[in-house]
Amino acid sequence: MKVTRVTRDEFELEDGSIHPIIPGLEKETTPDEFQKHYNRACAFVEGGKDTGVVESGAAELGQHGKD
Repeated sequence: MKVTRVTRDEFELEDGSIHPIIPGLEKETTPDEFQKHYNRACAFVEGGKDTGVVESGAAELGQHGKD
């Protein structure tokens, strides 16, 4: 999913969902730069789903309903 907006405290995805960034970012970043971090985090969560340990992290990243 594409990141469309990012502040130090939250980010928004193309579906309009807004998610907190905890802890907040130390400096401003562009949506394109944040997208790289978001993609890595999603890949990590996807990898953890196989173990059943990271189920709750998927919703926090806006990956609800994604298999």
